[in-house]
Amino acid sequence: MIVGLSGGIDSALVAVIAADALGAENVLGVAMPARHSSRGSLTDAELLAKNLGIRHEVLPIEPAFQTVEKQLKKVFANFKRTRRRKTSSLGCAA
Repeated sequence: MIVGLSGGIDSALVAVIAADALGAENVLGVAMPARHSSRGSLTDAELLAKNLGIRHEVLPIEPAFQTVEKQLKKVFANFKRTRRRKTSSLGCAA
């Protein structure tokens, strides 16, 4: 089973349940950092994987994010931006 590891409590809980249910050897934890990822979230994810005995991989998604952002810029080029909304550190509208 592949589990996304963000360093947060939600992904940690899913990883614990998966390792318990399927066996640590059958779980892969994947961290996918991009521009808004903190170093702490990556180290937390790595530590969690080590503590659970699951395999851990880091797959940066910044290049893919930039490609999608570039494509969206073309799509929305003719839209007028009225105001910029504040976002949280997770990129969600505040």
